[in-house]
Amino acid sequence: MGQRIKVIIADDHPVILFGAAQALLKFPDIEVIGQARQSTELIQFLQKSPCDVVVSDLAMPGGRYGDGMPLLGYIGGQFPRGAHRRVDHARKSRAPETLA
Repeated sequence: MGQRIKVIIADDHPVILFGAAQALLKFPDIEVIGQARQSTELIQFLQKSPCDVVVSDLAMPGGRYGDGMPLLGYIGGQFPRGAHRRVDHARKSRAPETLA
């Protein structure tokens, strides 16, 4: 086995953080190195422990850096090592005109 893929998970719901971390434990090549409940925590993790992948909720209120696409843009600009990213998210219960 080569170097493990380092992942930080960000979501404002503790049960989602727990479930995502548990699901990723099944993959020996993946190491969850941090969990954040809002954008300030996520950026602090990235500053001290760079990762390969960020798995983030797009609707994550609170935090100094906002959420959604502005947060992802900030991460891409400030942490270019992980600039290759893919955005996948489940639709939340919102009006169709607000869906990204």
